[in-house]
Amino acid sequence: MVATTFDVLAQAAFATSEAVFAINSPTSQTAQAIDRLADKYTVSNTFPAVTTVQANADPFHKVVESAARTRELTSVLTTSETLLPAIPHLFKAASQRSAVVVHLETQARDKNVPAYADLMAVRQTGFAILTSDNVQSSFDLGLVAQAAAVQTSTPFLNAVNTGSNNNRAGKQSNIVLDHQRVAPALSSEQDLAAHKERQAAVSEISLSSLYLTPKEAPEGKKPEGAVAAISGEEIYSKVEELLVALQKQTGRSYRPIEYQGKKLALRRVVGQCRSR
Repeated sequence: MVATTFDVLAQAAFATSEAVFAINSPTSQTAQAIDRLADKYTVSNTFPAVTTVQANADPFHKVVESAARTRELTSVLTTSETLLPAIPHLFKAASQRSAVVVHLETQARDKNVPAYADLMAVRQTGFAILTSDNVQSSFDLGLVAQAAAVQTSTPFLNAVNTGSNNNRAGKQSNIVLDHQRVAPALSSEQDLAAHKERQAAVSEISLSSLYLTPKEAPEGKKPEGAVAAISGEEIYSKVEELLVALQKQTGRSYRPIEYQGKKLALRRVVGQCRSR
């Protein structure tokens, strides 16, 4: 029985990863969600290494160091309150082209700071960000995020803002956990092999650099060992492609940018965005 949002996120992380880091804090006990997993299926048919880290022990240092050293597909379970201290490590993970996916639940630190504030503070770190407002979507986008991370060698944040209690896992009895069928359809062994080659090439340049791309070489010369950086447009297109594949497998449809609400409100937003 699904008890919490992290039970669902843990299922997506466990199925698609070679290493899972559970970051425990006073407001979330993510490791317990992994312990409760009834379905131990993984795409690689090997049991992922599970590491529990406390939120006050610089957990992302351990995450990034492990991902760079082992080049394993790495998932993290945490809350948004751990993001701000992690900013230097997020930059480093992006520079190393690590296929790290951070599954997180957004939480407001206090009544004057919205739940999404921490998420917006890390949008320039090189991580691609997928967000949703219900648990089913966060599960589906978690599978998409891991496949996109592998195929683009770009780390992802998969954030869910459950907001009201009605959006939490315990309130949603119709959540479909069909990872055994969906995950293999989104990414192949060839995709994984290609990603690890790209990451190995980046690692040979520098494991300690915080540069998102190799340093500039003299005009007309490509830096030795340089790996072409992927553009935001390419990542966007890959996510679109994977969302189409997800729909074919599940019938559940998503778009990278999707508005939900009254038509009148939509017209007002567009009107405010027009240039004068």
